[in-house]
Amino acid sequence: LEDVYAIPRTTLLAVGWLPYAALATGNIASGAIPRALVNSFGWTVNRARKVTTFTVSATALVLFLSLARIDTIAPYAASLGVDITTLALVCVTLAMFCHGAWGNVILPAEVFPARAVGSVTGLGGLLGSVAGVITQQMIGRVVEGAGYAPVFLVCASAYLIAFFLVVVLIGELGRIREVPGA
Repeated sequence: LEDVYAIPRTTLLAVGWLPYAALATGNIASGAIPRALVNSFGWTVNRARKVTTFTVSATALVLFLSLARIDTIAPYAASLGVDITTLALVCVTLAMFCHGAWGNVILPAEVFPARAVGSVTGLGGLLGSVAGVITQQMIGRVVEGAGYAPVFLVCASAYLIAFFLVVVLIGELGRIREVPGA
C-alpha cells in the first residue's frame, strides 16, 4: 500500500486494527442494542431486532455508496480537514461495525427445530464458504476491469435486500417455531 497509495506502513500498523475492532463491537452490540430496546422501552424482541437490523442495513448502504463515490466526496471532506485516507478508513470501519451487527439475526434457531439447528448452521457455513470462494474470483475480475465502485455498489444493496428477505421469509423474529408432528 505504501508503493501504490502512499500510505506509510507505520500508519497501517497504527490504524489497521480499527475495522476488526469495529466488527467485534458490532457483534456485541447486535445483541445489546435489541436487549436494551426491549428492557428500556418495552419493545417486542421482533421490533427491537428488526429496527436494529434495518438501521445497520441502511447505514451500511450509505457507507458503501460513500466508498463507491469516495473521489467525489473527498473534496467536501478535505474542506473539513479530512483527507481521503481517513475518510475511507472511517467508512470501512463503520461498515464493518454494521456487518458485525447483523450477528443478531440467528435465523436457524428461529426457523428450524432444535434438533436441526446444528446441521442447518453447518450447511449454511459450507454454502457461505463456497460462495466466498466464487465471489472472491468474481470480485477480483470486476476490480481489475472496473475498479472498486461496482463492488461497493453491490455491497450497498446486499444488507437491505437481506433484511427484506428476512422480513418476508421469516416474519416474526424472536419466536422459536415448533414443527408439528416432530
